[in-house]
Amino acid sequence: MIKRISIFLHIVFFSLCFPYTFSAAENTTPSGIPIEELEQFVDEYAEEYIGSTVAGAAIIAIKDNQIVLSKGYGYADVENQIPMNPDTTVLEWGSITKLFVWVSAMQLAEQGELDLEEDIRTYLPEEFLTKLNYDDPITILNLMHHNAGFEEYIFDLLFESPEQLVDLEESLKLAEPEQVYKPGEVVAYSNYSTSLAAYIIEEITGQPFYDYVNEHIFDELEMNHSTMHLPVEDNQEITRHKGIGYFPGENGDFMESQSFYISMYPSGGINGTAADLAKFAQALMPSEPEKTSLFQEDQTLQKLLTTSYAPEEGVPGLAHGFWEYDGEYRGLTHSGNTVAYSSNMQIVPEDNFAIIILTNQADEIDLLFGLTDELVGRGDQTVRENLPPAAEVEGSYLSARRTFNGFMNLYAYLAPLDVKPMDDNEIELDLAGFKATYVQTSPYVYKLKSGDDVFIPSNVMYFHVNDGMS
Repeated sequence: MIKRISIFLHIVFFSLCFPYTFSAAENTTPSGIPIEELEQFVDEYAEEYIGSTVAGAAIIAIKDNQIVLSKGYGYADVENQIPMNPDTTVLEWGSITKLFVWVSAMQLAEQGELDLEEDIRTYLPEEFLTKLNYDDPITILNLMHHNAGFEEYIFDLLFESPEQLVDLEESLKLAEPEQVYKPGEVVAYSNYSTSLAAYIIEEITGQPFYDYVNEHIFDELEMNHSTMHLPVEDNQEITRHKGIGYFPGENGDFMESQSFYISMYPSGGINGTAADLAKFAQALMPSEPEKTSLFQEDQTLQKLLTTSYAPEEGVPGLAHGFWEYDGEYRGLTHSGNTVAYSSNMQIVPEDNFAIIILTNQADEIDLLFGLTDELVGRGDQTVRENLPPAAEVEGSYLSARRTFNGFMNLYAYLAPLDVKPMDDNEIELDLAGFKATYVQTSPYVYKLKSGDDVFIPSNVMYFHVNDGMS
């Protein structure tokens, strides 16, 4: 029997509410790798993949607000043998862009211009949303948590020509999805939600969202080699330094991708360097007694990085748009994919550590998640006694993030998540041939034990059970 997925799982892209404090940590990565050995470790790890499964990568690690590794691997341009350079190579950040929406929202909330718990229709033009099926209010927090209830909508998102781009307001009207869940009930990752929040910021500030970000984040942090304004061809300096995106071909070859354009750019449109993204990460973890320049008050940063949604106590959730990660210490992360680029950023405030990885290939997982996992470690996997039998969660599950209307609805049924028990406390997951083993550590909470790297972003699985049915 196919079940609607009720596992809390973020695939694009978890824990109790921790205070925003820093520890006097040892000079190691969260997983325990000495910083003086970090470059050698990353070199050896990357060697297996660079030039084989991915053309190039820019990798930066931060410890105690200092850059402790900044290195390019492979090529930004294979044909012309242009090496990847974290300081100068411009790559697409994909959904990491969303974090700039949430920081902007917190800036306006700090100023009293935006209420995170107010119905968003207060800020939108009358009858802006036409496909809502519930009268319940939708808040900015719902948008941050991806639980406003919207179905997935893949049309009118990507275009082959910059002439097809429209402004943010029009793109939101063209691509409005139907509301299929009651607000607050189901987490279903939503590009639309993030771009809608950015449009609300436009309505409040009276300026295009990319201008707001330029003024209040990029300029503030001296992120001088990045842009949110599309098309990038309008910026000659960005275009000149942009790395080429690739698809993996046969025999280790790489096929160059054509350019694609996105009108809902707040959900994935930033083009920039790894070094600029590192400045953003540093601003989120200032060393004492320094203060971040992103906010007027330290309390705002503390609130931003505090858990704002979790499906169950002790289960990783979201911190105002950042996904929580169950590592050796609590991590805050977001990854991203575009047609031919992929990215991952994780900060670990409790250990003053961050890792940034940008690649010029879509859906890269071995570096983005495998290497990150090696550096940040995994959380406690101690198994408690008297846990529910694993057989209770057996079944096939459909992702909550899917199209409900039209023929595209069928695609969700072609690749369900199959779960079967291995013993009383272990399960095997199978997603389109990718497999992993999870161990139950508390009632209905399973943690990744081993398996394909594609499961690392979802290293904790929570099964919600009602009346014996998951």
